[in-house]
Amino acid sequence: MYADHVSHITGPESNDMSNVYFLLGCDYADQGFPIKALACFNQAAMIRKDDTEACHYNMAILFYWLGKNNDSISYFNKALVKR
Repeated sequence: MYADHVSHITGPESNDMSNVYFLLGCDYADQGFPIKALACFNQAAMIRKDDTEACHYNMAILFYWLGKNNDSISYFNKALVKR
């Protein structure tokens, strides 16, 4: 898997690894796999720590698609707090 190669080269907590998870999340969302996408965005946010707005925004959209409106609102608010 591509993520394993990047992790081996750059380290599991690198910005590059965060970007891999973020882009995987985008791809999974586009393919209609919201649960996998949420897991990827969450992992990217955990690595980024302070730069999580885009991850939280995408997670809010996915929770909305899943009909989890309270979770969606929560993640929209997390995305907006940093702005």
